[in-house]
Amino acid sequence: MAVLEQDKADVNVLRLTEEHKREKEAYLLKIFELEKDLNQKQHSELEIARLKGKLQVMKYIECGDESVVEEKLGKELEQLEKLRNALIRNVKAMMNYSKHAQCSLRTL
Repeated sequence: MAVLEQDKADVNVLRLTEEHKREKEAYLLKIFELEKDLNQKQHSELEIARLKGKLQVMKYIECGDESVVEEKLGKELEQLEKLRNALIRNVKAMMNYSKHAQCSLRTL
C-alpha cells in the first residue's frame, strides 16, 4: 500500500516538475520579449533625440526651404513619438501579465 502511495507521489512530483519547467520556459520567453521591446523603445527614444538635434541644427542653418524641412522633421518626430508610446504600452502590458503570472505560480 505504501509503495503505491509512493509511486503516486513520485508521478505527481514528476508532473509538477514538468509543469514548472514549461511555465519557467514560458516566462523566460516573455522576459526575452520584454527585453526586445525595451530595446526597441530605447532605439526609438534615441532616434527621437537624434531627430530633435537635427531639427535644432536645421533651425540655425540658413535654408530657403526651412519650413518644408521643419515640417518634414516634425512629422517624423510625431511618428516616432507614436511608436514610442505604443512600445511603452506594450512593455507595460507584458510586465503586468508577467507579474500576474508570477503571482499565480507562487500560489501553486
